[in-house]
Amino acid sequence: MSADDLHDESELRTYHWACDTRGALTPEQRRGLLPKIARSYGAFFAGTAALPWRRRRAPEPPPAVYPDSKLTQIANEAAREQPVPIAEHGYRTWLFGTALAHVDAMQLDPELFYIGALLHDAGIVKAVAGEDFTIRSAERALATLDTAEQDPSPERRTSLADAIVAHTSPGLTAGNNPMGLYIQAGAILDLLGMRLWDLPQPFVRDVFARHPQAGVRTMVRDMIKNEARAVPSGRFALLAATGFRFAVSIATTRNYWQLAFRLARSVDYPREECTQQPDEAHQRD
Repeated sequence: MSADDLHDESELRTYHWACDTRGALTPEQRRGLLPKIARSYGAFFAGTAALPWRRRRAPEPPPAVYPDSKLTQIANEAAREQPVPIAEHGYRTWLFGTALAHVDAMQLDPELFYIGALLHDAGIVKAVAGEDFTIRSAERALATLDTAEQDPSPERRTSLADAIVAHTSPGLTAGNNPMGLYIQAGAILDLLGMRLWDLPQPFVRDVFARHPQAGVRTMVRDMIKNEARAVPSGRFALLAATGFRFAVSIATTRNYWQLAFRLARSVDYPREECTQQPDEAHQRD
Protein backbone atom coordinates (compact mmCIF):
# COMPACT_ATOMS: atom_id res chain seq x y z
CA MET A 1 0.00 0.00 0.00
CA SER A 2 1.47 3.33 -1.02
CA ALA A 3 1.58 6.50 1.08
CA ASP A 4 -0.97 8.05 -1.26
CA ASP A 5 -3.33 5.16 -0.67
CA LEU A 6 -3.22 5.78 3.06
CA HIS A 7 -4.65 9.24 2.45
CA ASP A 8 -7.65 7.81 0.63
CA GLU A 9 -10.62 7.75 3.00
CA SER A 10 -11.99 4.69 1.22
CA GLU A 11 -9.16 2.74 2.85
CA LEU A 12 -10.68 3.44 6.26
CA ARG A 13 -13.39 0.94 5.38
CA THR A 14 -11.11 -2.08 4.90
CA TYR A 15 -9.63 -4.74 7.13
CA HIS A 16 -6.44 -4.52 5.06
CA TRP A 17 -6.05 -0.84 5.96
CA ALA A 18 -6.64 -1.53 9.64
CA CYS A 19 -4.08 -4.32 9.75
CA ASP A 20 -1.56 -2.28 7.77
CA THR A 21 -1.83 0.88 9.89
CA ARG A 22 -3.18 -0.61 13.15
CA GLY A 23 -5.96 1.94 12.77
CA ALA A 24 -3.84 5.09 12.94
CA LEU A 25 -5.24 8.02 10.97
CA THR A 26 -3.08 10.49 9.12
CA PRO A 27 -3.63 14.21 9.83
CA GLU A 28 -5.25 14.49 6.39
CA GLN A 29 -7.66 11.68 7.17
CA ARG A 30 -8.59 13.21 10.51
CA ARG A 31 -9.36 16.54 8.87
CA GLY A 32 -11.36 14.80 6.15
CA LEU A 33 -13.55 13.01 8.69
CA LEU A 34 -14.46 16.09 10.72
CA PRO A 35 -17.12 17.43 8.28
CA LYS A 36 -18.72 13.96 8.14
CA ILE A 37 -18.90 13.81 11.93
CA ALA A 38 -20.44 17.28 11.99
CA ARG A 39 -23.06 16.27 9.41
CA SER A 40 -23.93 13.20 11.46
CA TYR A 41 -24.56 15.30 14.57
CA GLY A 42 -26.61 17.72 12.49
CA ALA A 43 -28.76 14.90 11.14
CA PHE A 44 -29.22 13.54 14.66
CA PHE A 45 -30.39 16.83 16.14
CA ALA A 46 -32.67 17.56 13.17
CA GLY A 47 -34.20 14.10 13.28
CA THR A 48 -34.73 14.16 17.03
CA ALA A 49 -36.40 17.57 16.85
CA ALA A 50 -38.80 16.28 14.18
CA LEU A 51 -39.42 12.95 15.93
CA PRO A 52 -43.17 13.36 16.62
CA TRP A 53 -43.92 14.12 12.98
CA ARG A 54 -41.49 11.75 11.30
CA ARG A 55 -42.61 8.75 13.35
CA ARG A 56 -46.09 9.12 11.93
CA ARG A 57 -44.65 7.85 8.66
CA ALA A 58 -42.43 5.13 10.16
CA PRO A 59 -43.10 1.86 8.28
CA GLU A 60 -43.66 -1.33 10.21
CA PRO A 61 -40.68 -3.70 9.76
CA PRO A 62 -41.43 -7.39 9.39
CA PRO A 63 -41.06 -9.56 12.51
CA ALA A 64 -37.35 -10.25 13.09
CA VAL A 65 -36.52 -13.93 12.78
CA TYR A 66 -33.35 -14.97 14.57
CA PRO A 67 -31.42 -17.06 12.02
CA ASP A 68 -30.85 -20.69 12.96
CA SER A 69 -27.90 -22.36 11.25
CA LYS A 70 -24.58 -23.86 12.30
CA LEU A 71 -22.89 -20.54 11.58
CA THR A 72 -25.30 -18.43 13.61
CA GLN A 73 -25.30 -20.94 16.48
CA ILE A 74 -21.52 -20.62 16.69
CA ALA A 75 -21.95 -16.84 16.52
CA ASN A 76 -24.30 -17.01 19.51
CA GLU A 77 -21.65 -18.95 21.41
CA ALA A 78 -19.03 -16.35 20.51
CA ALA A 79 -21.38 -13.58 21.62
CA ARG A 80 -21.64 -15.20 25.06
CA GLU A 81 -17.90 -14.70 25.52
CA GLN A 82 -18.53 -10.96 25.75
CA PRO A 83 -19.78 -9.11 28.83
CA VAL A 84 -23.59 -9.25 28.93
CA PRO A 85 -24.11 -5.51 28.20
CA ILE A 86 -21.91 -5.76 25.07
CA ALA A 87 -23.56 -9.00 23.96
CA GLU A 88 -27.02 -7.47 24.34
CA HIS A 89 -25.84 -4.39 22.43
CA GLY A 90 -24.82 -6.75 19.62
CA TYR A 91 -28.29 -8.27 19.42
CA ARG A 92 -29.94 -4.86 19.47
CA THR A 93 -27.54 -3.73 16.75
CA TRP A 94 -28.63 -6.68 14.61
CA LEU A 95 -32.35 -6.07 15.22
CA PHE A 96 -32.18 -2.32 14.60
CA GLY A 97 -29.80 -2.67 11.64
CA THR A 98 -32.00 -5.30 10.02
CA ALA A 99 -35.09 -3.14 10.47
CA LEU A 100 -33.38 -0.04 9.06
CA ALA A 101 -32.13 -2.01 6.05
CA HIS A 102 -35.74 -3.07 5.44
CA VAL A 103 -36.87 0.56 5.67
CA ASP A 104 -34.21 1.49 3.11
CA ALA A 105 -35.05 -1.51 0.86
CA MET A 106 -31.50 -2.87 1.20
CA GLN A 107 -30.66 -6.56 0.96
CA LEU A 108 -27.93 -7.89 3.26
CA ASP A 109 -26.40 -11.35 3.65
CA PRO A 110 -28.45 -12.48 6.67
CA GLU A 111 -25.81 -14.74 8.20
CA LEU A 112 -22.83 -12.45 7.72
CA PHE A 113 -24.79 -9.48 9.01
CA TYR A 114 -25.84 -11.46 12.07
CA ILE A 115 -22.22 -12.38 12.89
CA GLY A 116 -20.94 -8.88 12.18
CA ALA A 117 -23.58 -7.23 14.35
CA LEU A 118 -23.15 -9.62 17.28
CA LEU A 119 -19.35 -9.39 17.30
CA HIS A 120 -18.62 -5.86 16.02
CA ASP A 121 -17.50 -4.76 19.50
CA ALA A 122 -15.84 -8.01 20.60
CA GLY A 123 -12.40 -6.40 20.38
CA ILE A 124 -13.18 -3.35 22.48
CA VAL A 125 -13.67 -5.28 25.71
CA LYS A 126 -9.93 -5.06 26.36
CA ALA A 127 -8.03 -2.18 24.74
CA VAL A 128 -4.63 -2.94 23.21
CA ALA A 129 -2.09 -0.15 22.88
CA GLY A 130 -1.48 0.80 19.26
CA GLU A 131 -4.14 -1.50 17.78
CA ASP A 132 -7.62 -0.49 16.64
CA PHE A 133 -10.21 -2.67 18.36
CA THR A 134 -12.03 -3.45 15.11
CA ILE A 135 -9.05 -5.60 14.07
CA ARG A 136 -9.70 -7.91 17.01
CA SER A 137 -13.46 -7.81 16.45
CA ALA A 138 -12.96 -8.79 12.80
CA GLU A 139 -10.57 -11.57 13.76
CA ARG A 140 -13.09 -13.00 16.22
CA ALA A 141 -15.82 -12.88 13.58
CA LEU A 142 -13.55 -14.49 10.99
CA ALA A 143 -12.67 -17.27 13.42
CA THR A 144 -16.39 -17.89 13.88
CA LEU A 145 -16.93 -18.01 10.13
CA ASP A 146 -13.94 -20.33 9.63
CA THR A 147 -15.13 -22.70 12.37
CA ALA A 148 -18.59 -23.00 10.87
CA GLU A 149 -17.71 -23.18 7.19
CA GLN A 150 -14.13 -24.48 7.42
CA ASP A 151 -13.26 -23.07 4.00
CA PRO A 152 -15.32 -19.92 3.40
CA SER A 153 -14.74 -18.01 0.20
CA PRO A 154 -12.27 -15.10 0.26
CA GLU A 155 -15.16 -12.83 -0.73
CA ARG A 156 -17.21 -13.77 2.34
CA ARG A 157 -14.24 -13.33 4.65
CA THR A 158 -13.37 -9.94 3.16
CA SER A 159 -16.98 -8.74 3.25
CA LEU A 160 -17.36 -9.65 6.93
CA ALA A 161 -14.02 -8.23 8.06
CA ASP A 162 -14.40 -5.02 6.06
CA ALA A 163 -17.89 -4.41 7.45
CA ILE A 164 -16.68 -4.67 11.05
CA VAL A 165 -13.71 -2.38 10.45
CA ALA A 166 -15.86 0.08 8.51
CA HIS A 167 -18.56 0.45 11.15
CA THR A 168 -16.55 3.06 13.11
CA SER A 169 -15.80 5.18 10.02
CA PRO A 170 -17.97 8.31 9.65
CA GLY A 171 -19.51 8.87 6.25
CA LEU A 172 -20.47 5.31 5.30
CA THR A 173 -23.06 4.87 2.57
CA ALA A 174 -24.97 1.93 1.16
CA GLY A 175 -22.82 2.28 -1.94
CA ASN A 176 -19.43 1.91 -0.31
CA ASN A 177 -20.13 -0.68 2.40
CA PRO A 178 -23.79 -1.63 2.97
CA MET A 179 -23.17 -4.22 5.67
CA GLY A 180 -20.83 -1.90 7.56
CA LEU A 181 -23.37 0.91 7.20
CA TYR A 182 -26.17 -1.08 8.86
CA ILE A 183 -23.94 -2.39 11.63
CA GLN A 184 -23.11 1.25 12.27
CA ALA A 185 -26.73 2.35 11.93
CA GLY A 186 -27.99 -0.32 14.31
CA ALA A 187 -25.30 0.42 16.88
CA ILE A 188 -25.78 4.19 16.72
CA LEU A 189 -29.55 3.89 17.02
CA ASP A 190 -29.00 1.79 20.13
CA LEU A 191 -26.44 4.13 21.70
CA LEU A 192 -27.58 7.56 20.54
CA GLY A 193 -31.09 7.18 19.13
CA MET A 194 -30.00 8.07 15.59
CA ARG A 195 -32.82 7.17 13.15
CA LEU A 196 -35.13 6.29 16.03
CA TRP A 197 -37.73 8.22 14.07
CA ASP A 198 -37.59 5.67 11.24
CA LEU A 199 -38.93 2.80 13.35
CA PRO A 200 -42.31 2.48 15.08
CA GLN A 201 -42.43 2.75 18.85
CA PRO A 202 -43.76 -0.78 19.60
CA PHE A 203 -40.94 -2.37 17.62
CA VAL A 204 -38.29 -0.39 19.50
CA ARG A 205 -39.91 -1.17 22.84
CA ASP A 206 -39.96 -4.87 22.01
CA VAL A 207 -36.25 -4.86 21.13
CA PHE A 208 -35.38 -3.26 24.47
CA ALA A 209 -37.65 -5.68 26.32
CA ARG A 210 -35.89 -8.66 24.76
CA HIS A 211 -32.36 -7.27 25.01
CA PRO A 212 -32.21 -4.67 27.82
CA GLN A 213 -29.63 -1.88 27.93
CA ALA A 214 -28.74 -2.50 31.59
CA GLY A 215 -25.08 -1.65 32.21
CA VAL A 216 -24.22 -0.65 28.66
CA ARG A 217 -24.08 3.08 29.39
CA THR A 218 -21.16 2.94 31.82
CA MET A 219 -19.39 0.11 30.03
CA VAL A 220 -19.41 1.69 26.57
CA ARG A 221 -18.42 5.09 27.93
CA ASP A 222 -15.40 3.57 29.71
CA MET A 223 -14.46 1.46 26.70
CA ILE A 224 -14.50 4.50 24.43
CA LYS A 225 -12.15 6.27 26.84
CA ASN A 226 -9.82 3.27 27.04
CA GLU A 227 -9.77 2.80 23.26
CA ALA A 228 -9.04 6.50 22.69
CA ARG A 229 -6.08 6.28 25.06
CA ALA A 230 -4.81 3.05 23.52
CA VAL A 231 -4.97 4.38 19.93
CA PRO A 232 -4.69 8.18 20.27
CA SER A 233 -4.57 8.66 16.50
CA GLY A 234 -7.45 6.26 15.83
CA ARG A 235 -11.05 6.80 14.84
CA PHE A 236 -12.48 6.37 18.34
CA ALA A 237 -10.05 8.95 19.68
CA LEU A 238 -11.32 11.36 17.04
CA LEU A 239 -14.95 10.52 17.84
CA ALA A 240 -14.31 10.93 21.57
CA ALA A 241 -12.69 14.31 20.96
CA THR A 242 -15.76 15.45 19.02
CA GLY A 243 -18.26 14.53 21.73
CA PHE A 244 -19.23 10.91 21.04
CA ARG A 245 -18.45 9.67 24.56
CA PHE A 246 -20.46 12.50 26.08
CA ALA A 247 -23.35 11.83 23.70
CA VAL A 248 -23.42 8.16 24.71
CA SER A 249 -23.45 9.16 28.38
CA ILE A 250 -26.59 11.21 27.83
CA ALA A 251 -28.49 9.31 25.15
CA THR A 252 -28.39 5.83 26.65
CA THR A 253 -30.25 6.90 29.79
CA ARG A 254 -33.74 5.51 30.25
CA ASN A 255 -35.03 9.08 30.51
CA TYR A 256 -33.94 9.78 26.94
CA TRP A 257 -36.02 6.95 25.55
CA GLN A 258 -39.00 7.81 27.71
CA LEU A 259 -38.83 11.38 26.45
CA ALA A 260 -38.55 10.21 22.84
CA PHE A 261 -41.58 7.98 23.21
CA ARG A 262 -43.61 10.69 24.92
CA LEU A 263 -42.89 12.97 21.97
CA ALA A 264 -44.44 10.37 19.71
CA ARG A 265 -47.23 9.29 22.06
CA SER A 266 -49.96 10.50 19.71
CA VAL A 267 -49.11 7.78 17.20
CA ASP A 268 -50.85 4.45 17.68
CA TYR A 269 -49.00 1.52 16.05
CA PRO A 270 -50.01 -2.14 16.00
CA ARG A 271 -47.61 -4.23 18.07
CA GLU A 272 -45.27 -6.49 16.11
CA GLU A 273 -43.04 -8.77 18.11
CA CYS A 274 -39.74 -10.43 17.26
CA THR A 275 -39.79 -14.19 16.89
CA GLN A 276 -37.41 -17.10 17.46
CA GLN A 277 -35.20 -15.64 20.17
CA PRO A 278 -31.59 -16.77 20.56
CA ASP A 279 -30.35 -18.71 23.56
CA GLU A 280 -32.12 -17.70 26.76
CA ALA A 281 -28.77 -16.71 28.25
CA HIS A 282 -29.28 -13.40 26.46
CA GLN A 283 -32.81 -12.77 27.63
CA ARG A 284 -32.92 -10.51 30.66
CA ASP A 285 -35.93 -9.25 32.55
